[in-house]
Amino acid sequence: MLDRLEPFLAVLREADIENAVQDWVRPTGPLATPSTLGVRYSSIPPEAIPLLDLGVDGCHYAAWVDDLGTLCASPGVVFVSPMDGYPDAIQWVAPSTEAFADLLRGGEPLPGRDDAEDHAQARAALNQRTGRISASTLDGLGVVESRTSAEREGQAAHDLEGLRDQVSALMNSGQRATALVFVRDAIATGAHGGPRFAEWVAGIYVALGRPEYGAVALRSYS
Repeated sequence: MLDRLEPFLAVLREADIENAVQDWVRPTGPLATPSTLGVRYSSIPPEAIPLLDLGVDGCHYAAWVDDLGTLCASPGVVFVSPMDGYPDAIQWVAPSTEAFADLLRGGEPLPGRDDAEDHAQARAALNQRTGRISASTLDGLGVVESRTSAEREGQAAHDLEGLRDQVSALMNSGQRATALVFVRDAIATGAHGGPRFAEWVAGIYVALGRPEYGAVALRSYS
């Protein structure tokens, strides 16, 4: 489904990335290698697709795409700092790739870990996202899955087996939003890991109709 992202990636390429940002910032992910979504850090959800690598502490800019299969609007851009942990690991930078390209063209320092919230584009992105989310997550990005009248709130189990049972029951009853919240929170906290966790997360994303993210999970969370 990467072809669905191509119009937005083209906007960033046209912003002349190589000349618009510091020489130690390099294109990554689909900007550098269109054939792959790349490998994420174990605490970062697969919805954050790397765009520009800052070359230090894993910090990078990423497009936030909730669903590649139904992508219909320009994705927002986030700053990712994996070493910070939740809820500070991911911060909004721009409400769209077009707005992020404008930042690149402007030649100003890009928003980062310490000052993202001070930028107008970052505030616009946060306000836009806040109006769309149907359920909150520990990583601060929330989910936009449709909620049903039967949706229930609850605490995720601490052990992986219990969590798997909970999420399976939620998926079987159509409570996709809560199921995804539990999965994303497990990724954010880093409470689990290893091949079994990676396979389980991958299976959930496949069941949600996002096999590309399932493939990312297999490589990133084991």
